[in-house]
Amino acid sequence: MVPVADAFNHAHHNHVQLASEYDVCPACGSLSECAHDRQGGAIQVDREEDSGPVPPSIDSTDTVDMVTVCSVPPGVEVFNTYGATLGNAALLARYGFVLDGGETDTVTFGWPGSSLELELERGSQRWENAYTAARSSVDAVVSGSSLVYVPESDTERSLALSINSDGQVSVALFVWAVVDALPQEPPHVQADLVLRVCSALVRFETLRDADEDEDAPAQDRPHDPEAERVLIAAVGSLKWLCHNRAAHIGAEGYRGASLEALVEVLDNLPEDREKTRLALEYLLSERAILGACAAGWEDLERTIVPGAGSTTSDEDMA
Repeated sequence: MVPVADAFNHAHHNHVQLASEYDVCPACGSLSECAHDRQGGAIQVDREEDSGPVPPSIDSTDTVDMVTVCSVPPGVEVFNTYGATLGNAALLARYGFVLDGGETDTVTFGWPGSSLELELERGSQRWENAYTAARSSVDAVVSGSSLVYVPESDTERSLALSINSDGQVSVALFVWAVVDALPQEPPHVQADLVLRVCSALVRFETLRDADEDEDAPAQDRPHDPEAERVLIAAVGSLKWLCHNRAAHIGAEGYRGASLEALVEVLDNLPEDREKTRLALEYLLSERAILGACAAGWEDLERTIVPGAGSTTSDEDMA
């Protein structure tokens, strides 16, 4: 932890944070000019430059400051942030604690062991091209979906491919599932079909909601057979992703274990195994997120294909 920064506990709705007038070198942390600033980033330090340690700066700007970012009411605890997007898994791994609520908890994909490793997936470049071509239009269409969400920031692919704490898949993960079901087509053709599938998704969700609400006006079934076929395949891919991820999380020997087995392990943990308890509780939370996600897509599948059976067991995925 950084001195002073660790004087405040972490919260996502923080009152203070560290600030600096300048950016530091990402390679060595230097505030002033360093060898990494030279063309090509080569480190060629002269003998005279490397003759001894550099004395500490006395420049008052060579500091970081703890600043307030919002008003602090009297009598309340002041919170810092250790990272605005950090979920409980990262907080537990880095700092040894978790937050109640878990609003920022997401199940991410795109990294080794995540059940979706893009570097090994066929058509990874194809998915990226279609996502880039259709992204702005798709984001607007799926804004009305209860199964897909648009992350506030997805500068990193692993964060863009995710399921949030409400069991919603990110728009990028949905586009991946759609493109995975498409034949080899030029990017502009794929982008058009991706947009049609997103429109079909929202319309089928409206149809599902109308079927569940007796007072809702009747809704017409979408008439786009090709988009419907691709949507059904994408739903299958997302369900498989949830099941496969749930079957491979946890310590070896407990992967794919039932909810009851994991709860029994949790109940029998010694009181001094606090971090192990937190890790198990997070694992159960991740299983619940995956279960909610799979159940949502299965519910939609029954609207698209009446009579479609459920493959998700609440006991297996909760």
